[in-house]
This record gives sequence, structure tokens and C-alpha cells, in this order.
Amino acid sequence: MGFTMACLDITKGKKPVFSDIFKGFRYFGKSLGFTLLQMLLIYIAVLVMIVPSTILVLMAHFLQDSLQIAAIVLVVLAVVSAIVVACFAIPFMISLSFGQYVLADNPESENAISALKKSRLLLKGKKSDLVVLYLSFILWLLAGYLTCGILLIVYVAPYLNMTIANAYNALKEEHTPGQAFVPPDQIQINQE
Repeated sequence: MGFTMACLDITKGKKPVFSDIFKGFRYFGKSLGFTLLQMLLIYIAVLVMIVPSTILVLMAHFLQDSLQIAAIVLVVLAVVSAIVVACFAIPFMISLSFGQYVLADNPESENAISALKKSRLLLKGKKSDLVVLYLSFILWLLAGYLTCGILLIVYVAPYLNMTIANAYNALKEEHTPGQAFVPPDQIQINQE
């Protein structure tokens, strides 16, 4: 989380100091809890994508000798169910992408669950933009792998992280210009 905090500070115009990378250790418990929760949610989403299709394919495998048409139908159903579930699971996983940035931006006031909720709110209607942003780095990542990771460490990873931090700041500013991000359910309206 320290690197994310440092990236956010740089995007806000603060001069970087090497020790900023280590300030995330003050929030190690929150960071660990967030990471475990995010991984659990992604794991569940992946299981929801894989398990039904796997069951249908296994059923088709056992039916292939006796009922070939039923086996073919089950395989087609497996493919269709995988595509349908992926249409819901993949956007859900993408909507969790900014959770680490939300937590790093407000480590004192955020917890893992609220960070993930705010990430989903920030990316509502913007998930495709984030996917396009990630896809724009494919050639850079390939070049990084071709250089045995040297280019990744020296250039691509910092460039990617700063780009994502800028995207987070832009979306946060778009939601609430000039103020801290507050989810719609927590906005209090004074009625006089």
C-alpha cells in the first residue's frame, strides 16, 4: 500500500521522498484485510464462472457414449453459461480495481469493505474505460517480459501505477469536484 500512497502523493503534486514507500506499513492490518477480502471476492467470482461449466462438461463426458446428442447439448450449455456468467463476473472484478487506491487515499477513515464499495461506485459506468486503459499497456508489458523483467521494474510498472493513480484521481474528481468522495447513501441533505 505504501507504493500506492506514494503514487497518489506524486499525482497530487507532492515531492516524493524514498521513505514514503514505507509509510504503508502503518496500515498493514487494513491493507492485509483489504487484500484478503478482494482476493476472496475475485476467487468467488471465478468459481461462479468455472463451476457450472465444469459440471456440464463432466456430465457431457459421461453421457457421450450413450447419448451423443445430450452430450453435445450439455457442452453447448456449458459454453453459453460460461459466457453469460463471465458477462457479470468480469465487470464485478473490474469494479474492485480502485479499492486499493481508495484505501491508500484515506487510510485513517476507510476500511476494506467501504473501500471496495467506493471503488464500485467510482467505476460505475466507467469499467470499459479502465479496461481500455489496461489494454493500452499490453505492448509495454510484453516488452517488459522480453527484457526479463528489467524494463518492467525500471519503467513499465511505475508508469502503469502512475497512470492508474491519475485515472483514480480523475474519476474521484469527476464524482465530487473539489471535495472528498462521499458515496450517495452517506450524503446528508439539510432541509430547512
